[in-house]
Amino acid sequence: MAEAAVRAGVPREHLLLEPRALTTWMNLRLSRRIMREHGLRTALVITTADHLPRAKRFVEWYGIPARYVACDLETAETARADEVVVEESR
Repeated sequence: MAEAAVRAGVPREHLLLEPRALTTWMNLRLSRRIMREHGLRTALVITTADHLPRAKRFVEWYGIPARYVACDLETAETARADEVVVEESR
């Protein structure tokens, strides 16, 4: 997902990646920690359309204000962000 964001024009230095998670649940827990460390309050969640409902449930459970993009349906122009924080590792 990070490479797709860079190809779509997001500067690499604006990406905060969470590389350790093995599950969606773990990814969001660790990403929330990264967000707090950087003083960020909102996230752009990028995943596939079929995975969005599951990811959204977890994002809401953790109380992370977020926007969502289905990487297999939308283009970078439909959802812009200064920081891309929550990256689904599949």
